[in-house]
Amino acid sequence: MAYKDPEKERENKRKWRATHPEKLREQGHRYRAANREKIRDRRRKYHADHRAEHNERGRKYYAEHRLEWRKYALGRDYNLTPEGYDALVAAQGGRCAICLDRAELVVDHDHDTGLVRGLLCPHCNTGLGRFRDCLDSLRRAIDYLRGGN
Repeated sequence: MAYKDPEKERENKRKWRATHPEKLREQGHRYRAANREKIRDRRRKYHADHRAEHNERGRKYYAEHRLEWRKYALGRDYNLTPEGYDALVAAQGGRCAICLDRAELVVDHDHDTGLVRGLLCPHCNTGLGRFRDCLDSLRRAIDYLRGGN
């Protein structure tokens, strides 16, 4: 039914949507099921066309919300509060637990238990990760560095 008044048509559509949410949802399911590839291709094209804008928006958001993001990530990944992190920094004197460097410190944790072991500089944390926390491999590396082949 065509309306002469577009505002009245919009109002009637709004009322119908409000009173028939299950039909609207069903229509959406049917459309998405019948047009999966079309929708996927449209999304891919949109994201490819707007990649730079999205990346810039993400960088800006992260810069503006860095502390909130840090608090969320510490809790999600290590069950650690920012105060708990600061207490670890203070307990270690602001230094890496291995090389004693005063660099930005990252959380080191046991991959089997998930428990936090301490704070390391990124280099030491990556080094331990490369050895997969294997003590035998680390001992062999120490022997190798000492010239014991």
